[in-house]
Amino acid sequence: MKRRIIAVISILVLLAGIMLTACSKVEDKKILVAYFSVTGNTKAVAVQLATETGADLFEIVPKEPYTEVQLGYDDPDQRITKEQADEKCRVEIAGTVEHFEQYDTIYIGYPIWYGKVPRIILTFLESYDFEGKEIIPFCTSDNDGIETGLDEIENLAPNADWQGGQRFEGGKVTKALDENGVITDEAVKEEIADFAEKTSPNSEMNKEKRKENGDTTKTFDSEEAPFEEGSDNESTTAKSSENSTTTTNKSEQATTTTAKEQETTATTKQQTTTTTTTTTTERTTETTILGEHDTPFIPIP
Repeated sequence: MKRRIIAVISILVLLAGIMLTACSKVEDKKILVAYFSVTGNTKAVAVQLATETGADLFEIVPKEPYTEVQLGYDDPDQRITKEQADEKCRVEIAGTVEHFEQYDTIYIGYPIWYGKVPRIILTFLESYDFEGKEIIPFCTSDNDGIETGLDEIENLAPNADWQGGQRFEGGKVTKALDENGVITDEAVKEEIADFAEKTSPNSEMNKEKRKENGDTTKTFDSEEAPFEEGSDNESTTAKSSENSTTTTNKSEQATTTTAKEQETTATTKQQTTTTTTTTTTERTTETTILGEHDTPFIPIP
């Protein structure tokens, strides 16, 4: 009798342990990495990202493939120029994602063309129901940040849970590829791995967050997303400028008040103002040119 009681208690303890483990475990989310790539840069990032996250891959292929000539820049007669200039243009896709409904998180990758998201990505977003799904964008570009065109594509899937994305420098990715189009540079791999760790719902970091918050925590705050390289430099420059201005003001206060020195100080201030105005104008002009994408070169990642 005692043996039976002990056996029953042992079984109950074992079942309790199994149930406790099952309740505390956070189930893996089903992930898809969907990407559009012509020259191979975005594809290489997508493949590496899928490896890091354990995701399925889907290449967004145009029904009518692009040719090298059609990617010509600043040629009004070329396909890419016409498509990117037409807000209503939707490039037809060959193939569909099987069992799309099974995916919880979708990474969407693309190059930046003419300062915009390629029209085929708009087609992709309009082809599926993203309600309740998590979308994480990533792009390859040499000039534009991940924020480029985000408003437009987010509006096409308003019921999705959009997360912060990341831009990967197109030129850096190109140099990191071997003859088979595979990323071999460890620094680039590490950059993608870091992105995966911060964004994948299945990363250990985000599993812990979900466990603590009832499996409802967003994986990546958009405010934390790295954008265009150089933003930190601009911030540093701004701070340096403020420090420089403060130092100048202190020096002016220490200057004697003779008429000659006051005249010299006024002249110096006028020159500084002119220089600052010129610099500001140049920056504004540069920003405007980049915004309109009149630069003499545009990368097609």
